[in-house]
Amino acid sequence: MAIPVTQLVESTKQWTMPVPSIGTPVLFYEESDTNQKPSFGHIVEVHSKTVTLRIVTVSGFATKRDVSHRDDPALKMSNERRFSGSWEVTPEVRRMEILEDRLDDLERRMSEVGAPQTYPPPEQDQWDADGTKPRRRGRRTVPADEINGE
Repeated sequence: MAIPVTQLVESTKQWTMPVPSIGTPVLFYEESDTNQKPSFGHIVEVHSKTVTLRIVTVSGFATKRDVSHRDDPALKMSNERRFSGSWEVTPEVRRMEILEDRLDDLERRMSEVGAPQTYPPPEQDQWDADGTKPRRRGRRTVPADEINGE
């Protein structure tokens, strides 16, 4: 059953693209066909509804502009948007985000029971561009003697 155009237009207005960081590894789908083998690339520019990618090709690199996220409902409405391709983060990035969420939850639970804060604490300037929770950039391994206070 086809989705009414008015419903598609409304879903396009309400949808917000996940905001990646520049340099985020992604999979690129030529002409938004997720049944094809994707190409690997990186985010080089972030716009409100699209990104610019630098993808790896057989002959080197290619720049893809105005690429929509694969979940963008506008891909169902616009041949031009589909022709520009679509992107999603790599499975490794997704796994890292899940681990970061789990670590945040564990730290929250530990603070509720009075456990000491992890070392080092997240920096305030590491908030994502859209103002959401900080990502753990630059964490370092702490030697056991620093943890135990020796």
